[in-house]
Amino acid sequence: MFRQRAAEVACFAFIAAVGVQLVASQTLTCYNSSTTCTSTSVRLTGTRPAGQCCLNRGGRSYRASSSTACTPCAIYGFFQSPNSIAPSTTVYQKEGSQLTVYFGFVNGTFSGTHSVSFSVPDNNRYIKSFTTGSLSSAATRQQFTLSIIPDNIALQPPLSVAVSALVDGSSELVLPFNAVILDADVVTIGFRESEYTVTEGASPPDQYARVKLAKDKTIAQPLSVQVVPLTVDQFRPLGIPLPDGITFADLFNPAQYIPNGPMDFDKSILNLTFTSSQREINFNVAIVDDQINEADQQFICIVRLTNPSVNASGNVIIKNPSTVITIADDDLDTSNEFVLPFNAVILDADVVTIGFRESDYTVTEGASPPDQYPNLKLAKDKTIAQQLSVQVMAFTFADLTNPAQYIPNGPMDFDKSILNLTFTSSQTELSPNVAIVDDLINEADQQFICIVRLADPTVFASPRQIGPLNTHPDPIAIAIGFGADTYTFTKGQQIFYADTVKLVKDDGVVSEQTFSVTVIAQPNAVDNQAMFGVDYDMGPYAVQTFTITPDQLSVSIGLAIVGFVNRGAVVTEGGDFIECVAVTDPPPELTMQLSFYIQVLLVPDTADASDVSSDAFFIGPFDNTNRMYCFSINAHEYFEGNQTFTYSLTLIGEQVPVVIYSIVTMVTILDNTTLTIGFDPTQYAVNESNSYVTLGVSILGGATIQGASVGVMFSTGDGTALAGQDYNQTAQLLTFNESTAYIPVAVGIINNGYYEDDISFQANLTLQSAGGYEQFVTLSPAMATATIIDDINGVTIGFDQIGYSFLENQRYARVSVRVLQGQLKKSVAVQFRTIRGSAVGPYDYTETEKILVFNKSTHSINVDVPLVDDGLAEDNESFLAQLLAVSPSGRVTIAPATTLITIIDTNSVIIGFEKQSYQISKHQNQGRLPVKIQVLQGTLGRTVLLHVKTRDGSAIASKNYISIDYDLPALNFSVHELTVNGSIIVNDLAEDDKVFSVELSPISPSSRVTIAPRSAQVTIIDDNAALRVNVTVVAMEDDVPSARSSQHFIASSVRLTIPPYTPPQAELCVAFMILDNKVALEPNKTFSIKVMPSPKVVLLRPISHVLIVDDDAVSVNFTSSNYTSVGSGYTAVCVSKDAVTASNINVEITLTSANASCSEFLNSNFMK
Repeated sequence: MFRQRAAEVACFAFIAAVGVQLVASQTLTCYNSSTTCTSTSVRLTGTRPAGQCCLNRGGRSYRASSSTACTPCAIYGFFQSPNSIAPSTTVYQKEGSQLTVYFGFVNGTFSGTHSVSFSVPDNNRYIKSFTTGSLSSAATRQQFTLSIIPDNIALQPPLSVAVSALVDGSSELVLPFNAVILDADVVTIGFRESEYTVTEGASPPDQYARVKLAKDKTIAQPLSVQVVPLTVDQFRPLGIPLPDGITFADLFNPAQYIPNGPMDFDKSILNLTFTSSQREINFNVAIVDDQINEADQQFICIVRLTNPSVNASGNVIIKNPSTVITIADDDLDTSNEFVLPFNAVILDADVVTIGFRESDYTVTEGASPPDQYPNLKLAKDKTIAQQLSVQVMAFTFADLTNPAQYIPNGPMDFDKSILNLTFTSSQTELSPNVAIVDDLINEADQQFICIVRLADPTVFASPRQIGPLNTHPDPIAIAIGFGADTYTFTKGQQIFYADTVKLVKDDGVVSEQTFSVTVIAQPNAVDNQAMFGVDYDMGPYAVQTFTITPDQLSVSIGLAIVGFVNRGAVVTEGGDFIECVAVTDPPPELTMQLSFYIQVLLVPDTADASDVSSDAFFIGPFDNTNRMYCFSINAHEYFEGNQTFTYSLTLIGEQVPVVIYSIVTMVTILDNTTLTIGFDPTQYAVNESNSYVTLGVSILGGATIQGASVGVMFSTGDGTALAGQDYNQTAQLLTFNESTAYIPVAVGIINNGYYEDDISFQANLTLQSAGGYEQFVTLSPAMATATIIDDINGVTIGFDQIGYSFLENQRYARVSVRVLQGQLKKSVAVQFRTIRGSAVGPYDYTETEKILVFNKSTHSINVDVPLVDDGLAEDNESFLAQLLAVSPSGRVTIAPATTLITIIDTNSVIIGFEKQSYQISKHQNQGRLPVKIQVLQGTLGRTVLLHVKTRDGSAIASKNYISIDYDLPALNFSVHELTVNGSIIVNDLAEDDKVFSVELSPISPSSRVTIAPRSAQVTIIDDNAALRVNVTVVAMEDDVPSARSSQHFIASSVRLTIPPYTPPQAELCVAFMILDNKVALEPNKTFSIKVMPSPKVVLLRPISHVLIVDDDAVSVNFTSSNYTSVGSGYTAVCVSKDAVTASNINVEITLTSANASCSEFLNSNFMK
């Protein structure tokens, strides 16, 4: 519906953004004037005085800054980023993070500088961080920040924080904004232990498995969980992990749970609730003592959320979702008194199959007996222990080629009677006879279907369970009902006579009580439509209660009918008409009892109470004298489409025998005014760099829509701009209604990258629908033009890389210059040239300069710069290539304008010692080292710095040579050889030759320079006179043995080391073992000592002899000092010696007499 509201004026704020339209109901103040928009300052036509407001341009508010021009009010809002186009009204942010949004200009007209301040409610869940600022331009954005504090409390509901902004101290033109803080804390719950043990027959309170459930964090709201005890078999398919360290193989004896039978544990689900700070819940799982001696048993408890939706945001983690409970059995197997009775029930596992023998049977319709039946065969495949009853039923089936018919109480093709058949124990086949009816009609062959089913489906249950039969007494019934199935009356006559419609009780049945019967007059929709021509007369219904006493056999009832006289009236907007309600003539005896009221109630359709003068009232009473009441309906004069509404009738007061047959009447209000919709404005301009242009379509001419909708198709058409190349083809159905007077349409702009003239396209409006009132809608202006202004930077030409690398032995360096962004429709010339760097032309490359021309078909040009291989091993060198604009337009950018070309050296050199070993005598060349370092292969094109040092071997620095550790002078293109400055230490010692090494290492390593060999060995040759240094002294027998080894001496050798710096003529002693053989009177003996020298030792006396002088003594004595002679003869006188001698001892014995001298001597010769 369209309505002109000339007297109702308000200011609205509009946001020209895609899909967003905001309307503020309050009066708005525009910032380029101090005058407030009011209804008195509005001018819809004519010249607008400066400083006053103009209004009602598609719901947008303007303020006149001159006598003719109007500017829209500035609207402000919050954005999620500094560059966002569309404002946001809600932003979600998690705890522990920082919310940053930006406040600025949204739409309208911006001018001047405006102060901005923010405010939010105080809360300990965040820290405010913002300052008062200002907006100096439409592009300025003020930052607003909330630091959201993590509080370690889980399950907190989202907190909505209203952020307020004041522009120049007012929030009138600021869009609402809310920051919603989401809880980021996660609470973990689970069983405290992975396993619990309980004794089966423990005394209270130990008869329970005491299980602990824990959580790790404070929560903001109670958290309900369920603990579910399960057997292992029930738990296994759930896929829930077992506790750590436990596998299914570890569950050695699973506990059982049998519903309504023996069990090991209580399977009841436990509902538990964690409070805010509660960290642990102790709960009991009941264990059943089955009085059976058995192995310990196990079952599993799992924990789950009572309401899984609590965890929609993933804030709850169940870490240990299961625990194993072991039931330790304590029953003793001492006798059979605790043994439960047991029966083994053997169940039949055999299956008997029954069915039709064939899938298709044929019978001739008029065959003679016994061929008048189809030869059906029903078979079973197994012997049965009891009789099996089945039923065969015949059916029609619409999907058959020519279905046979079965019409009850009429012609049919087959007998549809159910056949009851019974298989005996060993009977394998039955032949049911389905009768075929010969209808004596010439027709195509026909088909029907037979099915077989069990007569008693419970036979199929295994095992069979037969319960007790319920028996009920069968009392004598009393039937009460209408006297006839159908009563027929004619509209307009006296109807429902009291003696016509009756409630009847069974004749001859005596009742001992009074019956109350309620009769409901319920219209039948189909019959109602046929009777009254209305398809919505479905109530309300007349309800009345009648009483039948024991002595009454029937009761008469009667009804009156009430309804509208005129139905479906039409009135022109602004006119009125009369509607009447009347009572159809009832029977005389009934009308005397009537006295009731009717409520007339407005039922809104497309019209409402504001469109008519009456919405609800009462009429009546209806009685024997008053049979009709009339009332007036008045329609308001609005500019709108045709409207409809209905009046309904409702019976008021106690229930009376009245049926309201025409309960509603529809009234149609004809509209006779037009509505104008069009573009506002008709000319638009947009930069090509923008993503879209917004075109506005408004209701024009001061009208609006009330309770209806108008559909207008918006579509674009090519001009100089082409769809798909310059803009997005757009077709959109615009729906205008009571709340929508202006619709913005965004058309996407395509940045084609071409440098070109400004281009344009058209937008058109086409009427699609107006609820059947299209003739009242005018589209004007129905066309608008949008101009795309080419403001892009045009084309970017540059090197495709900012650096290139090429091997020196390549012939040339190829670089590529490309159109990197955009496309050209005109030729652009660019100068290419090379610039010296560490590489210098013409020695390293050939200097190059040329003009490159790009156009629509040429997007890439390769430039080859010749390279020069100079054969020198040198560092990588580089030079620049540069691009300079020659004739581009102002929208052509050269970037990157330079690129670095690196020449990778492919030549190499080998630097090392002249020789790998050197020899120098102590007194040669005054001790100077002869070591040299040379460029052994290749040519140096760079400077190479080396470091040289010595390393000890058998020669020791500062004793045998002067240590070296220094940087050598540079090797380069002109210096190819270096001498190592070093010397040996000259001494007069006779010693072994000594060795040390000289090592070479690069100071700045290069892959093109190889150091080989890296070390050289220097041998110091000893040229001093020989002195004793190291000798071996050997004791040995002479060539003609005198002293014998192991008899007179021990043959051995002694290594004698003469320390360095031992002075000349120094004596060193060597000891050898001389053996004492205790033999006297031996001659002296000799043995030899020989010196075995080491190299460089000259012996003056290499052999010496050792004389062994015998120092053993022997004594000879008489064995006694007195000898006595008896008688005459000889007297023995004995002598002895005290040592072994090497030779005989001659002893002379002299005899003397005490009185005279004896002259006789006795000579004796002793043995050795």
